[in-house]
Amino acid sequence: MKPPAIPSITKITVITMACAVSLAALIFKIVYDHQVDLWKKDFVHQSQKTIINLKSEMKNNERILLDILSFYKASPKVTRKAFKSYVSPILERNNFIQALQWAPRVSAENRKKVEEQARGDGFVNFQFTELKKPGTLVMAGARPEYYPVYFTEPFIGNESGMGFDLASESRRLKTIKGSKESGELLATNKVHLVETQSQESGLSVFLPYYGGIAHRDRRLKGFIVGVYRLEAMVNNAIDPYLEKGMNLTIFEGRKISSEDKLFTKSKANDDLIRYKKEIKAFGKSWMILFRGDKSFQDGIKWHPPIASAGGLLLLFLLISIVFEINDFRTRHKLLSENNMQLEQLSNLDALTGLANRRCFDENLVKELNRSSRDQTPLSLIFLDVDGFKEFNDTYGHLVGDECLRQIGNVLQKTVERSHDLAARYGGEEFAVILPSTNPKGGLVIAERLRELVEDLDLTSPNASILQSVTISLGLVSIKHGEKNITSQALIDQADQALYEAKKQGKNRVVHFEYSSPSVVR
Repeated sequence: MKPPAIPSITKITVITMACAVSLAALIFKIVYDHQVDLWKKDFVHQSQKTIINLKSEMKNNERILLDILSFYKASPKVTRKAFKSYVSPILERNNFIQALQWAPRVSAENRKKVEEQARGDGFVNFQFTELKKPGTLVMAGARPEYYPVYFTEPFIGNESGMGFDLASESRRLKTIKGSKESGELLATNKVHLVETQSQESGLSVFLPYYGGIAHRDRRLKGFIVGVYRLEAMVNNAIDPYLEKGMNLTIFEGRKISSEDKLFTKSKANDDLIRYKKEIKAFGKSWMILFRGDKSFQDGIKWHPPIASAGGLLLLFLLISIVFEINDFRTRHKLLSENNMQLEQLSNLDALTGLANRRCFDENLVKELNRSSRDQTPLSLIFLDVDGFKEFNDTYGHLVGDECLRQIGNVLQKTVERSHDLAARYGGEEFAVILPSTNPKGGLVIAERLRELVEDLDLTSPNASILQSVTISLGLVSIKHGEKNITSQALIDQADQALYEAKKQGKNRVVHFEYSSPSVVR
């Protein structure tokens, strides 16, 4: 009987290589799929950063119009010279704004009077105009009321827009009606800019200005209007963040269709990956679509081994795995750092720009531990806007929000040390953490805050008598870094001090030195 055949060296080598190649292919697929997943997450993260900056830019532009509204409310009469003086610094900082305008509400009977007033200001050819066809303005026809551009800055480059009746064009008229009904700012759809001789497209954003106490429709005095060069405005927001290999397209509304396209910028030639997000801008919904190709971040990074045979193949395979693990750790670290940046953005209060409640709670625990460890003093201030509910009910939420925003500005400018923290605790209540600050220092800061807010003299345009907005403050201090103090115990005593300030007549500072909860008054 013949002995069993012994596999040849060639056959064993082939089997070994086949197994090694199969194993390598499996590991390659796992690693490659993981790298693809990381690449996609990087794309989404970069898209989210771009959206955050775009939203911030839109908020800044909304704030510009709200600031001009506040200027109107604070001024008995805004002249052409005063308007120019106020908006010129804004225009210097924002070169994508085509014009900032004032368009009064003018009845048919007052049309001649308003036209003559403008001519008396030196605009000898001023008249109400309307758009006959793109690029051609003619004298406006008769209608019950008009919204002519009466102030426009800068004037040079926007001459043709002077006197243009914004209500004479259908898209602008629709926006005027919507803004007048809601009382909020509202943007048009994409329109051709009549302010320039070119056919450049842009947005007109309307913010209504009301006066008196009559019905809202009868109180409407006119509109503050921001005219924006759309492409320049969006580019200003996204250029630092839109990387090679990314396309960005903005659509009006919530649908993705070519008819609703507002803006597009392309740094990619393909469509391998997509990410979309709806945002609110100027009172309207925009759909943001990102598309990417393999050139984003120079493509998917991985290190395929080169095998010759047998053991060398497995050796190179192991080396490749080590490289992949190292590359994964590097990219994971970068992703973690990016996530940390997003986390920091989530610690801010959207209205005031101060730290939010979550950030305050974390920092108070940290500073209490530091005070106990280093035996240093610590002061905590709680402050509340006096009579804010009545203020809101009387003058409206827009005025109330502006009040909170300006008080937040006072806190930001007054609480200056890097380790101090000013936060919006909730509603109209704020808090200030002052590490390494004794009672005397805490009282100085608290009193300064009280005086600065009182000096703001915040008022409503509807008030017949100017009424200051004031704050009451409760201060609690730890002298020598006492141990075993909880953040809630310190908050409770600061809140009691604030309550005592309210009880004593408001617009004052009440100070407690910290005592254990069993002896707190």
